[in-house]
Amino acid sequence: MNQREKETAQNILSSRADWSVRFLRAVERGTIKREDVRPASVLAMQNHKRKNIDTLVKKHWGQLRQSSEAKQKRMESVAALVAEKKGDVKKGEQVFALTCAACHRYKGKGGNIGPNLDAYQLNNPGFLIPAVVDPSLGIREEYAGFNVVTKDDQLLTGFIAQNAPQFIVLRDLAQNSITLPRNEIKNLQAMPVSLMPEGILDSLKPQQVQDLFAFLMQPQ
Repeated sequence: MNQREKETAQNILSSRADWSVRFLRAVERGTIKREDVRPASVLAMQNHKRKNIDTLVKKHWGQLRQSSEAKQKRMESVAALVAEKKGDVKKGEQVFALTCAACHRYKGKGGNIGPNLDAYQLNNPGFLIPAVVDPSLGIREEYAGFNVVTKDDQLLTGFIAQNAPQFIVLRDLAQNSITLPRNEIKNLQAMPVSLMPEGILDSLKPQQVQDLFAFLMQPQ
């Protein structure tokens, strides 16, 4: 499967509690690598609020949402790395492609799920670092995520691309558009946190963090 097909499969599996349990048991057996499961899919599975799901998520991913104190310390450590100005723009482009480009467009490349970064002045670390480390600090209305529960108990997560009197069109994180008649929706609720996962820098080495920010903060 290509990347979009994998993301679509994860969206489908995490949309129902029973499927989520089977998905997590495959991770438990080692059939699916923990590293291959997107944080957004893990959060979607947690939304089912099942004890057996929560137990497996905690075992394999720990606490997905960091405390405010932990995030503040992380911002300070990233700021110190960025201040050293040892990043490589070319290598940073490669890090961006692997870490951010599925959702964000920058320099004409990338996805259209999250904000287009070409529209922002990114050379201010005081703005950029908190936005990366704590994406829920500020969520623009058009990028607010929604949880939708259908009357047959399917849980879907994404952005509302169209809001009509008789239906909504939900765009999921694999950029699939799903049309849902309103009479089939049991619950529609805005998410209190950003769909951009926290801890996106945690899998990177310090040099990769420096490279990424060098690429993002280069002169327009």
